[in-house]
Amino acid sequence: MLPCFLRQGYTFNKTVSDQLEVNIPNATSADNDGMYVCQVVQNSNGDIFQPCELNLAGIPDPPSSIQVLNTTLESITMCWKAPPDKGEQVSYRIRYKPAMPDTDYKEVDVYPTGATCFSVT
Repeated sequence: MLPCFLRQGYTFNKTVSDQLEVNIPNATSADNDGMYVCQVVQNSNGDIFQPCELNLAGIPDPPSSIQVLNTTLESITMCWKAPPDKGEQVSYRIRYKPAMPDTDYKEVDVYPTGATCFSVT
């Protein structure tokens, strides 16, 4: 097992795979953002380190002023006001349930990212 030096409270997934996973419980953007380096190979040919950047964006505020602009038997168009810009890219997903018996909820990603009006058909 290669050494992985972690801050107190961090854990390392010791499962052998092609991915490195570091779990950071209770991580906050202020405490844990930054560049990290993990040793991924250690053998007679030398050591290989892989840099990685951790950027924990906070949860964005929800949209506000949601309005339904148009409805038909088969579609709905809605608009909303985006939350204050905190420098992070915000995307939306609309979850809806067709008005038919025994129909599950459906989800659709709003495109383009950052749009504030969308039609579901």
